Amino acid sequence: MNTVPKTLLAGGKRLWRNVIDGWEVQSEQYGLLENVCRSQDRIDKLTRIVDRQGMTQKNRFGQAVAHPAALLLRSEVANFTQLYRLLQLQAPSGGEDGAGRPTGYTPEG
Repeated sequence: MNTVPKTLLAGGKRLWRNVIDGWEVQSEQYGLLENVCRSQDRIDKLTRIVDRQGMTQKNRFGQAVAHPAALLLRSEVANFTQLYRLLQLQAPSGGEDGAGRPTGYTPEG
């Protein structure tokens, strides 16, 4: 099931390949990984809209308000973060240490 889903766009496909090539993905994680990649595609699309149209727009009273795409982008980034954490990716074979200082580290005194 290492094949990239056809529904993904460029950013989602790139993320899929990076995760598949860099981590050990369990079979039950593929659906979640696809959702993370779709979220990446939505983030890319919303980012392009905000880059093109700006973070704010004028409402009917002429006051600057947050652009709807900017609000959606903020929400989608939070969604992406939550989904990515749910993946609980393990280090590739040979790398048992997690983030932080290596095992046996002692500061120089």
